[in-house]
This record gives sequence, structure tokens and C-alpha cells, in this order.
Amino acid sequence: ALELRDGGCRFPGCDRAASWCEAHHVIFWARGGLTCLSNLVLLCQFHHSMVHEGHWRLELDDQTWQVRVWRPDGRPHDLTSQPRGPTGRPS
Repeated sequence: ALELRDGGCRFPGCDRAASWCEAHHVIFWARGGLTCLSNLVLLCQFHHSMVHEGHWRLELDDQTWQVRVWRPDGRPHDLTSQPRGPTGRPS
């Protein structure tokens, strides 16, 4: 269901296919986040690490499935200054 809904990495601007992705708990499992569709998004390994190790924050609207991203400093993610993915292109 997650692969069908997301189709690939849900980090804005990333085009990695679902086969390159991992399920990410929007509310971390260790903090009581449920393993259910409304709390999961697919992220490629690069963006999954960036969220966990780099302290980026995601929110998932459970009505529209829209993903919103915040930088570690609390600013909303701006697609004009995207972090680079593993291929060197914006991700």
C-alpha cells in the first residue's frame, strides 16, 4: 500500500523509485509512532539518513498525503536550494 501510494521517495524534488526507498515513520517509532499508512512515507536512503542524522523534520497530511519538510533550523524546505542527492543532482 505504501509503494502504491507514494510511488517513490516523497522528499520534495527526489525522483528515486520505490525500489530504492525505505519506509520512514513520520512520528518516530521510538517516540511512540505507529506503523500504519498514515504515519509512514517512503524515503530513499539518502533522504532517510538526512531526516534521522541531519535533524530534518517531515509532516504528512493524512487527508491529502502531502509531505511538508522543515530544515534543522526550523525553516520550511525551499525547493530552490535543495540538498544534493547521491548522484550530485538536486534531490
